[in-house]
Amino acid sequence: MRRLLELLRGAEYQLMTEDEIGAIFGDQKLTNIINDLHEKAKKLPSYDEVSIGEYYSRQAHYHWKNEQSESIEVISDYIKTSDAICPSTIIGFIAAWTNSEIEHPILEKLVKHTLKNNLLKFPLNTTVSDYHALTSKKPNHAPENDPIKSLDILMVYFEIQSVNGVGTRLKKAPQTIRDHLYKLVGKIADKPDFTILIDKDFEHYRKIEEIYKRWSVQKLHG
Repeated sequence: MRRLLELLRGAEYQLMTEDEIGAIFGDQKLTNIINDLHEKAKKLPSYDEVSIGEYYSRQAHYHWKNEQSESIEVISDYIKTSDAICPSTIIGFIAAWTNSEIEHPILEKLVKHTLKNNLLKFPLNTTVSDYHALTSKKPNHAPENDPIKSLDILMVYFEIQSVNGVGTRLKKAPQTIRDHLYKLVGKIADKPDFTILIDKDFEHYRKIEEIYKRWSVQKLHG
């Protein structure tokens, strides 16, 4: 479920209109905003200097402060379903707990789970540059790791509610569609759990519906 939450959060920003951007940033033009961000980025520590513990803990602290319930859900899902190496999101929460920036029972449980299963493969003082170099070497056939890349698949599936139909429209194999949907919500045996994405009783259905309306408008005028 963590990937679905990441996708929905990312889609909200990706699908913002110019008016919405203006409401957030005032009268600044988008180009000015981007230029300002570039200038601020120049003042940030180099990825060759900042550690993953420091860098990702900042992100974790931000998410915890603004989206605590979702953060707890992300951590809980990871503990329950994952025996894989820690993703950067989880590294951030571990570092935040280690640095005494966030104190909560779920974080203690996360740290114990991580240590018990030897999932933290890189020391927290590893630089961000080194971490990316060590983790970015993937075989050509490796599945796409960015949840936002599944947005079109989720939106078309939400619209027509048919895996084969999505495959036909997006010119992708049905199994590819299933793989992307399973990654968003998980899979139990051979049960098509991704059908929960179109269940009106699903806790994130309204958010998916809201994103779909924005997405469809952009596709119509795109």
